[in-house]
Amino acid sequence: DARTIATPGKQALLIRSSTRLKFGNRYIVAIKKSLKAKDGSELAIPEGFAAILNNETTTHPLLEQMRPRFDGIFAMLAQVGVDRDELVVAWDFMTMAKDEPRRDLLEARRQALAAVADGSALAYTVLSDVADDNPAIARRIEGTFTVPLFLTEDGRFTPGTVLHRDGDGVVKMAGFYQAPFVAVVPQCAVDSATPVPLMMYGHGLLGSASQVASGGVLALITRECMVAYGTDFRGFSTRDISNLALTLNNFNKQDRFFPPQIQGVIDHIILTQTAQGPMADELFVAPTETNPNVFRSLVDPNKIFYYGISQGAIMGATVMSYEPTIERAVLQVGAINYSLFLERSRDWLRYQSIMVSAYPDPLDVSLLLGLMQELWDMDPVNSVDDLLSGGAADDVGAKQILLQMAVADDEVANLATEYQARTMGLSTLLPSVYEPYEVSGAQGPLSSGLVIYDYDLGETIPPGNEAPPDNDVHTRVRRQAATINQIGTFFDTGTIEQFCGAQGCKCAVGDCGESY
Repeated sequence: DARTIATPGKQALLIRSSTRLKFGNRYIVAIKKSLKAKDGSELAIPEGFAAILNNETTTHPLLEQMRPRFDGIFAMLAQVGVDRDELVVAWDFMTMAKDEPRRDLLEARRQALAAVADGSALAYTVLSDVADDNPAIARRIEGTFTVPLFLTEDGRFTPGTVLHRDGDGVVKMAGFYQAPFVAVVPQCAVDSATPVPLMMYGHGLLGSASQVASGGVLALITRECMVAYGTDFRGFSTRDISNLALTLNNFNKQDRFFPPQIQGVIDHIILTQTAQGPMADELFVAPTETNPNVFRSLVDPNKIFYYGISQGAIMGATVMSYEPTIERAVLQVGAINYSLFLERSRDWLRYQSIMVSAYPDPLDVSLLLGLMQELWDMDPVNSVDDLLSGGAADDVGAKQILLQMAVADDEVANLATEYQARTMGLSTLLPSVYEPYEVSGAQGPLSSGLVIYDYDLGETIPPGNEAPPDNDVHTRVRRQAATINQIGTFFDTGTIEQFCGAQGCKCAVGDCGESY
């Protein structure tokens, strides 16, 4: 733990895997005597482990209960050339079964899709439909849409709102509620002789649907001519900040922050169905040239894509695992494994102070961040490795994923983006500024892959669990011409191509095109 170098007695040793561990597997961790203390001396063997090594019976009931497991641990370590005499400490653990982190979300999805199966429950209300100051934008629409509800307290943003369950603990639909949406119709869609695609947008950290109208999105949809729409990531939106603060101040209240994120995924799935159905037929329309009283749809509901940035890329991977109709998704400056990158993000600094005020012991902080990951796995952000071959549900087919990363991103750590690329089995598009460990390069065009943008700040990345110095690469990458052209081509043709220079996307020397 890089933050506790001055207090070694409170410093955690963080052991990370380079990719997500396999479901339902037993793992052994061993620390050998070749690892030394900071001054070069031998590490102390813990008293309990020494008793196991020396076959000394103790009066500690839990240690004695664990003792039989170590015969197998020592035998398996010996098979890979690690002798028990080399050990400082060793232990084993089991990972959860693959269906365990998906159970709640799969059940909520099943009930939600059944509730809207005939289309009669897909409804929306327009609260505002206005022209934009930007002449390239014809309409900015805000409103609400109807969604199956899986939260208590009528879905209100109150501390007591948690997942609604039946007497057996199974997630249960609690009726319907109204979620917000924002949609943007570019002028090119109105002028187009043929219907244009739809694009769902996933907003950034603790943001809202209003980010659909932000600069980077507008540059993309006006250049590529798409109607964009989005909603809040419930559980991780602006209105959820108070519940996040409560959780960080008291982890006994975690059920008020983590489970509602399941509702956010359901909201995105149902909004897509609403956009493809009644919104395409009634809202995203314009008068025909021959008769102003007859309307034509501006969109082709069969051409639909996903574009998420930052948190919208992180949670977007989960949405894509469960959304049955969108086949191509851009996950820009995204990642998986929050416990890996939280402390490596400058965004964490503002929330860390809340947690530290309640849990001043840095060892407690390290432990709790690890425990938090188990809760995030249940959403499940980390359970998306099978996106390329098919999502979490039987009716979700293979997805095409464009994962874009900016070197030295100070909000989403490159380490966690590379972790996601390895977990999903992606290749790095060549030419590239570098090839991450075990994310081998491949010449394009690719159907799915990782693309790396470099602003010549790699040397500023700290080696430990700290954020790089404040920089703009997290947001700058979405405004590059090469980025936008790459996304447009991917959506249009299903191929990932290189729009940068002969050495890859060296944005610092102008190889990424102009910035919008």
